Amino acid sequence: VIDALVSTGVYHIVVVIGQSDIFSSVIQYLRSGKFGDNVKIDIITQKEPGVRGAILSAEKEFQNENVFLAHGDIVATHSFYQHLVNTVVRTAADGGVAMTLKSSIEDFGVCLLDPTGNIDKVIEHPGHGSDVGNYIGAGAYIFPNKFFDILAKSSDFDEAINNLIKTGYRLAGSIFSDEYKWMDIGTPYDLLSANGIFFSEYSGTIIHSTAKISPSAQLIGPVKIESGAIIEHGSIIKGPVYIGKNVYIGTNCLIRSNTSIEENCRIGF
Repeated sequence: VIDALVSTGVYHIVVVIGQSDIFSSVIQYLRSGKFGDNVKIDIITQKEPGVRGAILSAEKEFQNENVFLAHGDIVATHSFYQHLVNTVVRTAADGGVAMTLKSSIEDFGVCLLDPTGNIDKVIEHPGHGSDVGNYIGAGAYIFPNKFFDILAKSSDFDEAINNLIKTGYRLAGSIFSDEYKWMDIGTPYDLLSANGIFFSEYSGTIIHSTAKISPSAQLIGPVKIESGAIIEHGSIIKGPVYIGKNVYIGTNCLIRSNTSIEENCRIGF
């Protein structure tokens, strides 16, 4: 998510973290500097539960500025976020809501559009069989700063969006038509499917100069191989595949597409 925001030109990012020691590794990662010297990341502890509480926890970080809100459990290509920015700029709207199609809508907020393509209303968690359409709020939003005040007076996030619209603000609907390059991470198993989204942006093979690849190994499709990796005789790598630092892949291994092998892993003999 942070990489995607930076790709759209956002360089000051506020991350809201829950009140638990389990997030210590996340905080360490955010402070590692991997996102570049020009990216400033502030870490805020969430004060109240839920999406509403998370957003309000970050209010003091924004001084009359618009807010680019991105949920942390969404996986999508960079084009998903850029499309939202482009839509808001093109329509000169006060903000925007990223939307995508979803066959099962019960667990999402469904967005209804007016004839001009702006958000008319958000329906939170419609019941099974509801005939309200299949465009859902997809976890990325651009809001005017006034949204903080309205959210504080609303009972939940979707109600605040509706109240913002009633106040007279215009939110453009940014429809991301490539639904297979967007997903909500609900279970650990979803991470396997998420790999496929990230790998869809691989366009070529990159092999570090210190990687050692046997002449009889086969690399098929886009592959990224990091420093110190060793790929032994007869192995077949069917890209897209990521092979991290100091990974060892033994003789005659088959690595299938959309596989991410992290550093220091050993596979095969």
